[in-house]
Amino acid sequence: MSALKQMALGAAFLLALVGSPGNGRACNVPVFRYALERWPPDAYQVVLFHRETLTPEQKALVEPLEKAARDGGANLAVARVNLAEGAPDAMQALWKAQPNPSMPWLVVRYPPAHQTAPPAWAGPLAAEAVRTLVDSPVRRELVRRLARGDSVVWLVLESGGKEQDDAIVRLLETESRSLEKTLRLPEPSPDDPRMRSDLPLKIVFSTLRLARSDPAEQTLVNLLLRWDAKLPTLAEPMVFAIIGRGRSMPPLVGKEIRADVVGKVAAFLTEACNCEVKALNPGFDLLIAADWDALIEGRLVKDPELPPLTGLSQFAVAATDKPTTPLTATNSAPEPAERGGLVRNLLLVLGIGAAVLAAGTFVLKSRGAKTPP
Repeated sequence: MSALKQMALGAAFLLALVGSPGNGRACNVPVFRYALERWPPDAYQVVLFHRETLTPEQKALVEPLEKAARDGGANLAVARVNLAEGAPDAMQALWKAQPNPSMPWLVVRYPPAHQTAPPAWAGPLAAEAVRTLVDSPVRRELVRRLARGDSVVWLVLESGGKEQDDAIVRLLETESRSLEKTLRLPEPSPDDPRMRSDLPLKIVFSTLRLARSDPAEQTLVNLLLRWDAKLPTLAEPMVFAIIGRGRSMPPLVGKEIRADVVGKVAAFLTEACNCEVKALNPGFDLLIAADWDALIEGRLVKDPELPPLTGLSQFAVAATDKPTTPLTATNSAPEPAERGGLVRNLLLVLGIGAAVLAAGTFVLKSRGAKTPP
């Protein structure tokens, strides 16, 4: 499924579940807040291929990644694969698919839910590669904004055409100010899952720009584009709605970046969380170094200036001891709500049927929509 179709289906899913009177709701916590508190980011798979025993210098490069995986400092799992000792067929196939690799060689794979996509990144084991794999200035700013309570961060992947990119940023900022006044949070219910954070619950949008040519952001650019095979071929500007713990919605591309579409996405993400199962919602998780639990629990309340990127030890924000994510596991299993789980699941099943019927109509209408002047 292409990114554009997935975005359309996500919007159709919203319309099917909440568009008609009398629909039951899973909970009245808005999607963006439910994602922040209850959707741990899925783990990327970092595979290190080698044949000879790693030198002390090479071990020193990979150990910070392994520590980040063990301590929960980043959503990744690391596997060392010694090809001289044999490897599972899947790893052999992954290795053979690499163009002109040199040893030792790193391959970063998307979480299991998106492993039909090409690798998010691949290259030789080097200090610069390790340093920028899970951290960059834009990702730090994303963490800062989401942890302070922003509902949605509109991440603009620029086309490189200043006039076009500037116009999109102006549109997003104008619509954001309008939507902040007109959108309303769902009324809380006694059956809602308990809130885990004291962050103020409010509707706030912000815009963040990302230049494709920025050397410090090449890994992030790859993460955004390579999860769908068609995206790297498109030179148009793209807008990724980022929520929760760095979860990105499928992008709006080029002429899709219109006020009405931005409004629909914003409404989707600020409405009641009708589907608590993360895997049934559109989008994918970014690879980011952050201790989200510490951030949302208020153990870090200041917004410090970003320190220079001098090493992976500075990447993880207040890392705590957590088990390493198994290489074959995903983090998409939802935590059950405290009450009403059975009724909610039944309502979800009924809603999905309606969503499928609405999706086709929505996609056809979206394709035929004209760009407003």
